[in-house]
Amino acid sequence: MNGHQRKHGQHRDRDNAAEVYLKANIPAILDFKQTPALETLLDNLKQYVKDKGKSISTSQLRNIFARVKPLRTKQSLQLIRPQLAYIAARQNTAEARSIVDFLEAVISNVKEDKQVDDFIAFFEAIVAYRKFHHG
Repeated sequence: MNGHQRKHGQHRDRDNAAEVYLKANIPAILDFKQTPALETLLDNLKQYVKDKGKSISTSQLRNIFARVKPLRTKQSLQLIRPQLAYIAARQNTAEARSIVDFLEAVISNVKEDKQVDDFIAFFEAIVAYRKFHHG
């Protein structure tokens, strides 16, 4: 393995580390406003969106966010899941599908109405980091 391949592999490992961390910490995401792990959660979210976010447009994310933001119940949030499946199916890249699939996975773990506000705050951070890193 040459230096470029090794460097590229290390970059991919860091990308995967952020994704692995987020997927392993969905309970912290659903307690986003109170979690003691907020700083680490945000650092990993920032890296994840930096690496995967370019493949989905800010307007696509904002369209999803606009549907999610007014929701207040677990039931209403769960009803967004089929729309996310449709959006994921229309994406041209694995990275874009990964983001939409991740959002769907987090939503599927929402068990209480109070977690909806935390999910909305988390999703707002995704939109902000997407705008920051990719315009």
